[in-house]
Amino acid sequence: MHGSKIPWVKVNGFLTPDIPPHVAIDIDRAWLALKALRVGALGAFWTFDWDTTPTDWWHVICDDAAYDLDRIPSAKVRWTIRASLARTEVRRVERDWLADHGYDLYLRAAGRYGGHQPRTRDGYQDTVLKTRVHPGDLPWEFWGVFTPDDRLVASANLRLQGECAVLSSATFDPDARGVYPMNALYYSTVRHYLRERGFRYVASGSRPILHETHVEDFRLRMGWRTCYSRLGALVLPPIGACVSAYHLLRPAVIRVLPRIPRGKDALRYADGMVELRRIAAACAVPNREPRTGA
Repeated sequence: MHGSKIPWVKVNGFLTPDIPPHVAIDIDRAWLALKALRVGALGAFWTFDWDTTPTDWWHVICDDAAYDLDRIPSAKVRWTIRASLARTEVRRVERDWLADHGYDLYLRAAGRYGGHQPRTRDGYQDTVLKTRVHPGDLPWEFWGVFTPDDRLVASANLRLQGECAVLSSATFDPDARGVYPMNALYYSTVRHYLRERGFRYVASGSRPILHETHVEDFRLRMGWRTCYSRLGALVLPPIGACVSAYHLLRPAVIRVLPRIPRGKDALRYADGMVELRRIAAACAVPNREPRTGA
């Protein structure tokens, strides 16, 4: 599919295709550079060669069409899922209901992250009510995990695009971790979309850029797998020169930048840019063949 025929969105200053990552895109770099200039973007990043042999770029997905408890390798994880399903109820909820009733859960979850500034109630509601839906896409679907007294202890927002169900966000109440609400949530939703609805796979974003997270490990224990691909990049020349200069001068910059307002945020952004360009350069080496031909 030609890049001009798909929607692009600007994320952190760069364009990215707003389609499932498995969809192959024919990139015209001149056209894409002009588009970036027209919308004030610094460049673009995209995924290609979906499901290839190991690279530095990947998504963790579940595409086991027969997904069930006995397909999960870990006996401990199977036990936690059974325990959670016995002590909670996982069910679909309406978008408006979650917007009205999910904020307290969001605040409890956000409290786990020191220094994190949570959204306002209006900001939270916007993330639920103002989700992007392109022509031909199904509406987003929302899920909740409830205790026997009907208290919401976990929730998830899923975007449905073609053959892909994207677990866009999921959160849980840390005070309810003893009933393993995320285990029940992941298991029930993945089983629903793969076995009951026939989606090709469930995904939840690309690899972390600057640090390891426990979320990927959790998904792998839940029976997901690492799906390798490649990262394409187009960085407009002035921006590329600035990133290269920052990479060379970083030892000096890190002594100054964190001392100024929002300096630490700028440092993380610059480090992320350096890493994304490194990944894209590594992925450009044409020495790997697709693993499945997908």
